[in-house]
Amino acid sequence: MDGKFNKKFITVLMLFGLYLTSYNILALNISTIEIIPEKPEPESEIQIRAIIDTEGVEQAYFLIQECDINTGICYERQNLSLARLDESTYRTSYLLKEPKATYIQYNLLIKTNFGWETLIKEKKIDLEISQNNDNNGGNGNQNTPGFEIIGIFLGILCMMMLFRKRKR
Repeated sequence: MDGKFNKKFITVLMLFGLYLTSYNILALNISTIEIIPEKPEPESEIQIRAIIDTEGVEQAYFLIQECDINTGICYERQNLSLARLDESTYRTSYLLKEPKATYIQYNLLIKTNFGWETLIKEKKIDLEISQNNDNNGGNGNQNTPGFEIIGIFLGILCMMMLFRKRKR
């Protein structure tokens, strides 16, 4: 009697374990993640659209961070809630804030019945840097003067004043 009970008990436990295993298998698939425009400029607005093929999604969040590759600085991470448009499509928009950012990096998180899952980790997108975005106020690579002309002008003015004093 004990042998039959043990076999039935083990069989029930195995079937129950198989049921729980199949119930907990969660296929985390992303059909599409789209950022419009594909190469945004600093301080511009972007649209984020994600198609998430996972069942049981309660919430979706997009964590975005603007970074400057020249200084190695990443600015404050922003946590954006994605609005559900239909069964698998989520969307939000965001205004990039940092004028010196050269790229953005992001994570996509979802909350399901089973907890939080990270679908995309540290994906990077380069920003479109305009030629007018340099520090001297000129036109970037077009070799036109910017603020440095003030220094040149002051230098010439000082030299003229020195020569004028020597002639007296």
